[in-house]
Amino acid sequence: MKILIVDDKEENRYLLEVLLKGQGHQVVVAADGEQALEHLQGEATDLIISDILMPVMDGFELCRRVRADKRLHTIPFIVYSATYTDSRDEDLALKIGANRFIVKPCEPDRFIETMHEVMVTAKPSPPTVAPSNQQEGVLKLYNERLVNKLEHKMLQLEKEVEGRRNAEAVLREREQHFRNLANSSRALIYTLNADYLAEYFNDPYLAFTGRPLEQERGEGWVASVHPEDQPHVKEVLRRSRARHDAYSLTYRLRRHDGEYRWFQDDGSPCYDSYGRFNGYIGHCLDITKTKQDQERYEHLNAVLKSIQDVNQLIIRERDIDALIRGACRLIVDNRGYAAAMIVLTGANDRPTTWARSGTEPGFTPMIEALEQGELPPCADHTATGKQCGPGPPSSDPACHVCPAPDTGKNALCLHLRLVDDGVSIGFLIAVAEKGVTVVDPEERQLLEEMAGDIAYAVRMLLMDRERRRIEEDHEKLRKQMIQTQRLESVGRLAGGVAHDFNNMLSVILGYAELAMEKAGNGTPLHDDLTEVFNAGRRSKEITRQLLAFARKQIIAPKVLDLNEILESMLKMLRRLIGEEVDIAWLPAAGLWPIRIDPSQVDQLLANLCVNARDAIGGVGKITIETENATIDETYCAVHQDAVPGDYVLLAVRDDGCGMDKELMDQIFEPFFTTKAVHQGSGLGLSTVYGIIRQNDGFVHVESEPGKGTIFHIYFPRHDRTGDAVRLAEKKQPPAGRGETILLVEDEKVLLKMGTTMLNRFGYKVLAADSPEAAIRLATHHDHAIDLLVTDVVMPGMNGRDLAEQLHAHNPGIKCLFISGYTADVIAKRGVLDEGVLFLQKPFSLHELASKVRMALNG
Repeated sequence: MKILIVDDKEENRYLLEVLLKGQGHQVVVAADGEQALEHLQGEATDLIISDILMPVMDGFELCRRVRADKRLHTIPFIVYSATYTDSRDEDLALKIGANRFIVKPCEPDRFIETMHEVMVTAKPSPPTVAPSNQQEGVLKLYNERLVNKLEHKMLQLEKEVEGRRNAEAVLREREQHFRNLANSSRALIYTLNADYLAEYFNDPYLAFTGRPLEQERGEGWVASVHPEDQPHVKEVLRRSRARHDAYSLTYRLRRHDGEYRWFQDDGSPCYDSYGRFNGYIGHCLDITKTKQDQERYEHLNAVLKSIQDVNQLIIRERDIDALIRGACRLIVDNRGYAAAMIVLTGANDRPTTWARSGTEPGFTPMIEALEQGELPPCADHTATGKQCGPGPPSSDPACHVCPAPDTGKNALCLHLRLVDDGVSIGFLIAVAEKGVTVVDPEERQLLEEMAGDIAYAVRMLLMDRERRRIEEDHEKLRKQMIQTQRLESVGRLAGGVAHDFNNMLSVILGYAELAMEKAGNGTPLHDDLTEVFNAGRRSKEITRQLLAFARKQIIAPKVLDLNEILESMLKMLRRLIGEEVDIAWLPAAGLWPIRIDPSQVDQLLANLCVNARDAIGGVGKITIETENATIDETYCAVHQDAVPGDYVLLAVRDDGCGMDKELMDQIFEPFFTTKAVHQGSGLGLSTVYGIIRQNDGFVHVESEPGKGTIFHIYFPRHDRTGDAVRLAEKKQPPAGRGETILLVEDEKVLLKMGTTMLNRFGYKVLAADSPEAAIRLATHHDHAIDLLVTDVVMPGMNGRDLAEQLHAHNPGIKCLFISGYTADVIAKRGVLDEGVLFLQKPFSLHELASKVRMALNG
């Protein structure tokens, strides 16, 4: 329904408009009767609600004209008045044509109910014009009521004017009181109008900013807000404006001296007496100290959080590098430092490892210094806990590699020494965020505690690392000892077996050789015996390898130049390994002399080259090189067999398949082989190992699968020079000249065979199966005995003691020892004493004849 409200007072129109619109009606307003008529002429209206006393045209006149108008006379008309309240006024209104008379104020529900009754009961009627005598009565009554109301109104206006004057005086007093109150407050107080433009600022506000009121009004006050905070302030005001909500925000406000201070700004919406929004009143409190305390509290909590996280890291992290990386990250992430670095130092304060976190580019020169093994000069500050910056670059040389040059005078660097139980293990440098000018003492103390925790953890890990290293070295030594004991046990077994085994081989080889001579060349029997003889020689070689590994092989070492011996072997080695494998020979100039049996060099190098060839398995290369080497304590600490001193190094390198660690741990064990069945005895490298150890040397092997193998063999330097030894060419041994030989052997079969061999070469033989029998023969023999040929290990008396006793009665007698196992009787650790001749069992006719002639020629 469309309703026209006619009232000269805006507040009356507003209240009635709100009420009717709340009921879903369309409302049009007019300030007097004339405006109402203009509206009625243009638009259709369902109901008119009009006040009476109004300028230009009052409500009575409006009602009279509406009822006299042919188009408008049907519109219901309600008079709503607070001035005309007498019953005579109501009668007048009804006589003029009003449908209902309502006195202000009226309860909203009652007003709505009355309005609905009017709309239901109002009946259309033709326009009415009262008779002239009736019109005169109405006009007379109207004029009387009008005059009375005007007189009454004048009295009311006089009272209202007086009241208004009094109210304005009170208002001025209250306004002044408000100003005095606002100006005496410590808060900065302001007001915003409905358009959010500033109108008022109290004196403390203007004194704080140092700007006049004219500059602050409107939106000028925003210029004093910190540029970073302005978007936030504007957004909060924009959101609150939409619903006229109260707001609360914090921001930085520039003081007259240029310093920004933190403020808490709380604004409340203001309404007039009619409930209409007309702006905000706000007050700002300086919370800089509170903000600083809050930030300090948060910082300390962050440090505590870092300490807690670092302690958790310490508990779970067992790797030092990961620990210091994690600690740097936690310091940056939790505390808010721009960057952090931890440097660990070792002996002489040299850097060993370091870690950093953050994006500080200034760490680059520091890292360059650390990579050179040097500490930056500013690390000295950690001894005194010096705090660097903020400020202009210092003349201190330490500042030339400052970790924060790009942050300039806004940077603050904190140096902390990592110390545990008085032991310094490094230092920590942290670069604060821009704007941080001082570190709180309590915070520094907490950081120092954190540094102490880190130092303790790192030191414990270092000690644990050292403990593990010692345990690993101990375990390594234990395994090496077990390996050595195992090898020694095998060596003792090999030496024990060799004695009896060599005796049997001596019989086999000796009689086979004698039988071959009797059978004659080219006969089937000779061929069969040759196979027997060759099998015996192969067995003899295996025994010899076992003795070499057990270091029981009898050797005759000589001072020699290793280069010359190796040079003489190259042709033989190239034939041995074939044409597919190239041999590179790299001898060192000025090589020191060594003392070794030349035949052992042959054995050692042949075995190494054959193994290298088999590892290559086709086309490849073997490199043999020599050089002088000095071994120090550091090298010996990680190589058990090594002893400090000067050595000659023989290195044999191949580009074969290589070995893994598990395989390398077994390569020197007897009978261990990776070759196919019947393709290797497993004694080649065992022989190499025995030869090296028998000559007081040691070996170090390097290998990786697919990358080949290199054997580093070290022989002790000999302190005297000697001529290089070359093997003499074999000659046919001369026959005997009838000399008398006393042959002593406890094995009867060997005694018989030896007698037969010596007789064959023209010697007179006195055979004895024991030392006692030999002494009896020598005592009762009428002629001189030229040579004693005796076994070394015999029951009752060894060969050396026998020789000494016989020499006492026969000073001119010469001696040749034969044995498969010397038991250190004539040789210490297998090395013959000076002037002692020895023949290793088993031996051939040629070997026996040669040694006998050598002994006789003395």
